[in-house]
Amino acid sequence: MLQTLREGYQKSQKFQPWWIEIVLMAIIAYVFYYAVKVYPQLPARFPIHFAANGLADDWTNKSISKVLMIPAVTAVVYTAMTLLSWALYGVKNPRMFINAPGGVLDRLSDERVMIIHLFGLRMVFWIKVLMVTMLAYLGRASLDVAIGKISRISPLLMGYVILILLVTFGMGFRLMTLIYSKKYR
Repeated sequence: MLQTLREGYQKSQKFQPWWIEIVLMAIIAYVFYYAVKVYPQLPARFPIHFAANGLADDWTNKSISKVLMIPAVTAVVYTAMTLLSWALYGVKNPRMFINAPGGVLDRLSDERVMIIHLFGLRMVFWIKVLMVTMLAYLGRASLDVAIGKISRISPLLMGYVILILLVTFGMGFRLMTLIYSKKYR
């Protein structure tokens, strides 16, 4: 498994911008830093959930573990999606990861299978970027609401969720056309 991850990491360097990984790690580090920095300023209760209009609608008692929850989840999402992509880049037979009936799968050329595989990996990468940046914003904004710096989180957060869904469905649809279109066999 470690060999697969190592090979996958090396292959991923050809297809994914390394500088975006650095930016994502810096964002995660900043969210942890900001949570620790504002912890002394937090009131005894702080918001943990927001309604669609951006106003806090659920609160919890202040504790360092609760304040670091969103940064920790952000780091876990980043790590899990990074390891998943490295593992998938390192597979010897990408055909086994394409979800298509055997007859369709058998008719795909090796070149087409590689195109589908790489597109799927790019999809994982861009969903990771969107998830990490959305969670980082949510972590920062919820703390800003708690300390009174802002009165609500931006309703654009809902737009971000919709963007993640659109990217997921759009890229998923593109994957299906790559798999099932006779033009690409």
